[in-house]
Amino acid sequence: GGMTWCLFPWLGTRSFRTIRKLIAREGARFGISGIEFEGCYYIKFRMENGTGEELSRYLAGLCELKEIEAISLVGSNELPTFEKYDEYIPAELLRYAYSCDRLNTEETRKRIFDIYAEYS
Repeated sequence: GGMTWCLFPWLGTRSFRTIRKLIAREGARFGISGIEFEGCYYIKFRMENGTGEELSRYLAGLCELKEIEAISLVGSNELPTFEKYDEYIPAELLRYAYSCDRLNTEETRKRIFDIYAEYS
C-alpha cells in the first residue's frame, strides 16, 4: 500500500534478474528505491512518483523503441564472479560474460509488454 509496490513478474531466473536490473536502472525517474527481492518470486520497492501503469508504459516504451542491451544493465562497478578462476579474468570480460550468460532480455521484453497490456 501507499508507496510500496510489489511485482510478481512470473519469469525464470535469468529474465527475473533482467527485469530487476532494468527497474533499478530506470527507477530514478519514478523515485524508485529500496528494491528488495526474494529468489525469483517477487520484487518489492518504494515508488514515490507515478503509478504502476505509468511505470509499465515507460518500460514498454523503452522496449518498443530499442532493444534492451543486456550489457547496459551491468554496472561498471559490478564485478560478477561465480567461477573458481574468475578473479584472474579482466572485469570487463566478466561483466560481458554475466550479461550473456545470466540475463535474458528477449523474454523480459515480452513480459513487460504483457504487464503493460494488463493495464489497458
